[in-house]
Amino acid sequence: MSEISVGVGKSMKKDSFEAGNEAAFEALKMHKAAPDVVIVFAATCFNHKQLLEGIISVTGNIPMVGGTTAGEISTVGFSEQSVVLMVRCIKMLCRD
Repeated sequence: MSEISVGVGKSMKKDSFEAGNEAAFEALKMHKAAPDVVIVFAATCFNHKQLLEGIISVTGNIPMVGGTTAGEISTVGFSEQSVVLMVRCIKMLCRD
C-alpha cells in the first residue's frame, strides 16, 4: 500500500525567476510531507534558466522533471503563459 500527497502551485508572473519561485513556494506550502519529485510545466515565453533558478531557490535538490507547454492545466483550470508546478510524495505503508 502507498499514500500519495501532492501540492500544486501556479504563477503568471512575467519575471521568470519570480514565476518559478512563486509556483514552487505555493506547491510546497500546501504539501505536508517531504516531496520526492517536482514536476514542472511552463510556457515557452519564460527564460527557462532563470525559471529553474527560481524553482530551485525554493525546492533545493529535489529531483525535477518537466517540459514546455502551449497551455498549462492545474487544479485552478487552464492558463497560458504560466508555470504550473506539482510536488509529490509517495509514502510506502507497511502491513503488519
